[in-house]
Amino acid sequence: MSKIDKKAISQEIQRLFSLALNTDDTQLKKSAVKQAIQLSRSTRVKISRRYSLFICRKCLSVLSSPDAARIRVRKNRNLMLVIKCLSCGAIKRVPLEC
Repeated sequence: MSKIDKKAISQEIQRLFSLALNTDDTQLKKSAVKQAIQLSRSTRVKISRRYSLFICRKCLSVLSSPDAARIRVRKNRNLMLVIKCLSCGAIKRVPLEC
């Protein structure tokens, strides 16, 4: 696959995620996220980090609103961002660097 095709595919993935983050319809959000993930898996194009933080890996819901996720900062040994999906209960831990 050429670089031009990968750029076009990554732009399409970004378009689908921006659609999912900006709409209020839950079915549209889920279908846009599913399409973006299927497209990235079939073409082996990575989803950027800023979009992958907004997806629950268990139920594929968008974690952008306070009704969908609870976000905490944990300060034990390492600084860590803890994101909990409120629809399925999955927990995502992201290490933060100072």
